[in-house]
Amino acid sequence: MKYIYVDYTGSVSLGNKKFHGGSYFSKNLIVSLMKSVSNEPDVELNVFWPDGYEPHDEYEKQIVDSDLIKKNTIKNLSEVEELGSDSIIVIPLISIKKWNVFETIKNNNPGCKLCVTIHGLRVDDLKYDAYDKYYGITSVKNYVNGAMNTVKKAYLRSLCKKYLPFADKIFTVSNFTMQSILKICTVNNIKPYYEGVFEPSPWTERKTNEDFILCVSANRSEKNFLRGLEAFIKYKRNTSDDIFLYATGVNDNFKRTIENLYSKDAVIIKKWVRMFDYVDNIVLETYYNECLFLLYPSKSEGFGLPILEMALRGKTAVASGITSIPEVVGAGVYYIDPYNVESIYQGLLYMTKQENLIMYENFVKGLRPEIITKIALNKEMLIFDILNW
Repeated sequence: MKYIYVDYTGSVSLGNKKFHGGSYFSKNLIVSLMKSVSNEPDVELNVFWPDGYEPHDEYEKQIVDSDLIKKNTIKNLSEVEELGSDSIIVIPLISIKKWNVFETIKNNNPGCKLCVTIHGLRVDDLKYDAYDKYYGITSVKNYVNGAMNTVKKAYLRSLCKKYLPFADKIFTVSNFTMQSILKICTVNNIKPYYEGVFEPSPWTERKTNEDFILCVSANRSEKNFLRGLEAFIKYKRNTSDDIFLYATGVNDNFKRTIENLYSKDAVIIKKWVRMFDYVDNIVLETYYNECLFLLYPSKSEGFGLPILEMALRGKTAVASGITSIPEVVGAGVYYIDPYNVESIYQGLLYMTKQENLIMYENFVKGLRPEIITKIALNKEMLIFDILNW
């Protein structure tokens, strides 16, 4: 009998933070494994479920209610011990700060196999940015972060060298992330996989009556919303169309910061910018389907899931041309420099021209069958590499 244990403790929301990409990767992986082992009588599928956590969506409920999965409730992975050599522990998502648990797992479970997915090395990608102080980060902390940037990068690299060798297999969600790891340390059995998502349901009903550009996760400093907002403000000053900007993830505190920071542009913001707090999957689905395109000036990505989610709905994006983002749909996106407001502004001017938008949409729609096939094949290979050692 082969025993597979998939950790879900690292995939749930922490405090007031909400997960999208990483947690959906974990859920997708567990559901896929569940389907695969249903025809494998010699494989037992287990999930390490976070203590006190209740399922929040249909996929988590599907996992909890499944007869094909044994649920093991734990507080953290350091509790896991005395699993046999025929056991495989799969960690689909984990904070870099918790990588030391790899050593603990291997010490507590001699002979078990450890499989880890790394979604990115954001600390190594990002540089000091004065804008970060506006995202709920104090000026002092922002200054310290900038001053400690070299130290933080060195610390990350030390963690890579010390703890990643404990993993028997390492998966990444992009070639960019894999190459970032290999620049730091030598590890065995590392492979990139194209990240998948649950395929969207057919969309027929329009619920909004405005033409709008969409920004997601705007309150996260790495998503770089403020530069995108500045570019949009400049766009509204220089055009006369009726296009709005919708931004999700804007809580009350961040909204007040924006209003104070751009008080001289209050008329434009009040009239043309719609700011929403965290939205559920149903509302997000509406925005994905009904926006003109995605504005995604992110400063660092391990993959770039929102661009993929848009592409599966036949939509394009104006997005950063750095880190892993160009791997998602290639030429189907108009790329900009995320640190340059003028570059973002030029991207908005370009993509709001109907002929350009139509051309990019047609490209993405034509690419969609290939993307679906690519997701399916990568998922199949990922499952194979987990089940076969």
